[in-house]
Amino acid sequence: MTYKLALQLKNAGWKQIVFTCRKDDHFCNVDKEDCIIEPLGFPTLSELIEACGEEFCELVRSNNYTVKPMWLAYPSEEAFNKSGNDCVLDCCGYEIGSTPEEAVANLWLAINKK
Repeated sequence: MTYKLALQLKNAGWKQIVFTCRKDDHFCNVDKEDCIIEPLGFPTLSELIEACGEEFCELVRSNNYTVKPMWLAYPSEEAFNKSGNDCVLDCCGYEIGSTPEEAVANLWLAINKK
């Protein structure tokens, strides 16, 4: 999982992601520009699926992409009807990722969009 995706999860309310900042093996303030920010505690695939709850349907590996295989996380029918008849997903079908965790994290973000 990328730092960017972990930050999106954290900003959307995923409480288990914690960030720390180190410089030369010493902890420092995250605000300092010269620090290397290291995300700790990425969610596991099981935790992501569980967080999606009944709105998760399935996870599929697709080889239809020209560059490399992608993972597709499909929502349940309930996710489509979460906001009346509007689809909560940008693509109205599934969310993608280069790993299973990224695909399901993107699905969780779409489902929990405010």
